[in-house]
Amino acid sequence: TRELVGFAGVEPQLSERWEGALGLEARTWNEPGRTASGVGGLVRLQQVDAAGMPRAQRAANLTGAYQRVSAVGELPGARLGRAHLKVIPFGRYGWGRRLPLQATFALGGTEGFPGLTLGERRGSREVLAGLRVQYALGRWLFAEASGQGGATDAEGDAIPDARWLGGAAIGFGADTPVGSLRVRYGRNTLGRGSVLVRAGSWW
Repeated sequence: TRELVGFAGVEPQLSERWEGALGLEARTWNEPGRTASGVGGLVRLQQVDAAGMPRAQRAANLTGAYQRVSAVGELPGARLGRAHLKVIPFGRYGWGRRLPLQATFALGGTEGFPGLTLGERRGSREVLAGLRVQYALGRWLFAEASGQGGATDAEGDAIPDARWLGGAAIGFGADTPVGSLRVRYGRNTLGRGSVLVRAGSWW
């Protein structure tokens, strides 16, 4: 696909960790079998970490050509007693109508889904929920295990009708002042496994 996007509006710094965006977005694109354009409103609210990378985001694009609403984030991790163990619930939700191919939701988003290639299982709706457990090995380094389930589907009701896919992953990570590093192995209920190596944050 090819696309051109323009934005005019404001992006206020709401607090040390919260940023917003409000304005008009113009987009024109070409994908196999379709050329379209649209102008509409964009609203976005996101939380960033100490390195300035997004950790949670809520966004809505409402144009004459398509509509897209999404929410991605995680709850503050709870430490278990005095242990170096941290439990973090996380989730994703997305709904769209007449979405451009590049704006559809891939299961797991830029974090991926265990056992799948990044960008797989795209659809106009997505629901995902999971739990991540981290054990601190040092100031920045930690071991991690996670389990999650989710589904994507074509246009329809608010919740996807497709069968949910489950997955689990184990690995190591580091959250440094200049960005994050993740190395993990994941496997899903389809029997597929994959290794993910990621530096920085993809958003």
